[in-house]
Amino acid sequence: MMNSCVHVIGDFNARTGTLLDFVIPDENLVEVLDENLNDEITDFLYDYQNLISLKIPLKRCSEDKMRPNTQGYKLVEFCKRNNLYITGGRTGSDKGIGKATTKDNSLIDYFIVSSNLFKYIEEYEIIPFDALFSDVHKRIHVKLTTEVTTIEKEKSSHKRKTIKWIEKDKHKFIENIRKNEEKVLDLCNEIESFKKNEK
Repeated sequence: MMNSCVHVIGDFNARTGTLLDFVIPDENLVEVLDENLNDEITDFLYDYQNLISLKIPLKRCSEDKMRPNTQGYKLVEFCKRNNLYITGGRTGSDKGIGKATTKDNSLIDYFIVSSNLFKYIEEYEIIPFDALFSDVHKRIHVKLTTEVTTIEKEKSSHKRKTIKWIEKDKHKFIENIRKNEEKVLDLCNEIESFKKNEK
């Protein structure tokens, strides 16, 4: 993944606590690799230093005080092997906190990036729980800033995948809409303002 810009976001059901998601190479590792050490390998081994240069804390914070679970260890190992970093507790309004991402105070949802993407993270925030959006999860708000070149594309003939309605859960949906009618109206107004701004 050298020079790649990778970001992954979602529910991993992984409790990682404050486990390190990177490896600091020691003298033994460098000595073992000495004959094969080239710029690409050196860049990979010392990728974590990009965080230091961007003033991103190496140590993460987490409000989730439960022990890491199996998925958490697997996720951290995946990050280490691919030079990917958990942003929670390191950036935006969550820096130094590591807010829980569910209403039961677990941190299992993540935004994970390669080190070269940290400089583009303008906002990172865990939004308070709202039953209108999920039964358990809080929303992760991320805003990335970069220069983009827009290319006009022809309209695709591919059909969009449809979401299957679960009839037995209809009452939950209606109840949440009724309980949060004001929020729904606010969202509709926000969407309308985006449409007006696009013109």
